[in-house]
Amino acid sequence: MLDDFKDKQKIAYKILTNAVKYNTYSHAYLIESNGNKDAFDLALAFAKALLCPNNHMKHTDCNICDKIDKNIYSELTIVESDGMWIKKEQLLDLQKSVKNKGVESDKKIYIIKNAERLNDASENSILKFLEEPNDNIIAILITNNIHQLLDTIISRCQVISLATNNINEYENPNEKILNYLNEKYDLDSINKMIETTLDYIYFLEKKHLNTIIYNKKMVLDLFSDRKELETFFDIMLLFYKDAVNFKILNKTNIFDEKDVKLISNNNEINVLNKKINIINNIKKYIKINANTNLLLDKLVMDIEGEVYE
Repeated sequence: MLDDFKDKQKIAYKILTNAVKYNTYSHAYLIESNGNKDAFDLALAFAKALLCPNNHMKHTDCNICDKIDKNIYSELTIVESDGMWIKKEQLLDLQKSVKNKGVESDKKIYIIKNAERLNDASENSILKFLEEPNDNIIAILITNNIHQLLDTIISRCQVISLATNNINEYENPNEKILNYLNEKYDLDSINKMIETTLDYIYFLEKKHLNTIIYNKKMVLDLFSDRKELETFFDIMLLFYKDAVNFKILNKTNIFDEKDVKLISNNNEINVLNKKINIINNIKKYIKINANTNLLLDKLVMDIEGEVYE
């Protein structure tokens, strides 16, 4: 329930509880998880408080809350990726469902998990839905990478950014990175992925354009399918964002300081931001099934052409 987040997500808790108490909820929320493993639980607790006629925020016997926990409550729909992406057909089915007259409540809520997995068609579909809000329909989008969403989607939502989990909560620091990625890899696999990605970043920063020659050996032999290659780009994004954090705040949020410090010191903030934008743009091409070899070549050439021109 929402009260579970009173201490660990103070800002988000205050925003959401006030929306329930004063009946001032928005038609759409975008929860930026920042690697926090509780993001979906928070969204579900908020949905319970809105749908429950007693607006329960504490644990109590409640038939509606019990149905929501079992995912059998007709006025709550949870959407997640079908394979690698959330497809347009899923959004069309959602829209038909939520537009039907409610049976158990006058409100309908849908939660989209991993909203960064919306493909181009489904992004446009959800955008059209958000542009024509219905007072009784509430959207909750959850993402760990807000930069992967259209600006027009972000602008139509109330953004709630969660506090990050403390790195000391993890026995293995790479567990924190795994939470940010929100993927189901075992620790051995993610350890190897992180190690390989960091090796590639250091190599790219040193060898520049010559990195193209080693793309297959350094990346594609491990990140062999599109989902894994997307993970590679996500790790790069997290790393360069942490380099920006270190540049500004002299501390890191995710990676070990010793891993980030050298890259951060060797790049100006505007250069780091350019690299982040380039990686984000390259990642979008995965959605349209672009050739993976060419994607990596384009990554190197874009960085060399735009950053070091």
